[in-house]
Formats: sequence, C-alpha cells, structure tokens
Amino acid sequence: MTDRFVARVSRADMGVLLAVVAGVAALGGWLALDRVEGSQGGVADPATWLHAMGWLILLCAGAGLAVIVRQMLRTGPVVEVDARGIRWSRWSDEVIPWAAITRIEPQVMGRQLFLCLWLDQPDRYPCRSLLGRLAWANRRMGFGDIALNMQGLDRSFDDLLAAVEPHWLQRVGTGSAPE
Repeated sequence: MTDRFVARVSRADMGVLLAVVAGVAALGGWLALDRVEGSQGGVADPATWLHAMGWLILLCAGAGLAVIVRQMLRTGPVVEVDARGIRWSRWSDEVIPWAAITRIEPQVMGRQLFLCLWLDQPDRYPCRSLLGRLAWANRRMGFGDIALNMQGLDRSFDDLLAAVEPHWLQRVGTGSAPE
C-alpha cells in the first residue's frame, strides 16, 4: 500500500476567515477608540462599557488574526496518512504508527467532525502545542487521546476516512473500519 494522503491549509478558507476576523477587529477598534460626546465617563456610563468591550473585542480578534496569519504561512502538510501511520502536525511532527493505535472512531461535536485516536501508550506521543494541554478534556468527553479534525484544510473529513480505512483494516485484519 503506497497511497499517501496529504492535507494542507486551505488558503481560500483562511482568507475568508481572515476577512471576517479583520472586520470584527475593526469594529472592536472603532468601539475602543470612539469617544462619545456627552458621556460622563463613569463606571455606570454605557459609553464606558462600550469602550471597554471594544478593547476586549480588539484584543481577542487581534489574537485570532495572529493565529490565522500563522496558519496561512504554513507551507507543509498538516495531515499525512500512509503505511507508516498518521501524522498531524498540529499535534506533533512525529508519525503515530498504526501499531500504536488501539482504536479509531469518528465523532461529532456540534457540526465539528473529529477522527478520534486511542493510543496504547499516549505518553510516547506527546503533543507540542496547546492541544496537548487540553487532551485530558478530550479524553474525559470520550474523544480518545487525540481528536484530529480537518478544519481549515484543503481536504474533507470523508477524504481522511477513506485514506485511513484501508490501513486500519490491514492493521486489525477483517475487523470493522471507522464508521
């Protein structure tokens, strides 16, 4: 089996998201910097609250813009599936071999699709990002050790499932594939 699945950041999706978040940041900047004539400036004054909300919106949207730009600058693959295993660069640069995966299950939360991986020894494949610090919450909600998603990538979740299925079937024999 030499087929290799590769998914990269979708520049089109990130461009749309960038425009939306930039608009929100502009709104936050307008609220933060707008001085309302006749406002008293006290804590109970609605203009003071709008001013504070503007700064909060600007701060959050600015952080979002930084994340989006960082994603847009990614050049390499984000998800790779091949005979060696699964590599998800948002988790780690290391390939998780098929032999280390004990269970694979697609799951849904809201409208988000996740490919959940349960590992025989999760500590052997540590996360190098914020996702790793939140992995305990995924496990508590039944999403396995790693909950991989295809959000913002140029391939679909169905493409990922189709790529994983033959490798997983080969790994588990005639057992059932991810649903």
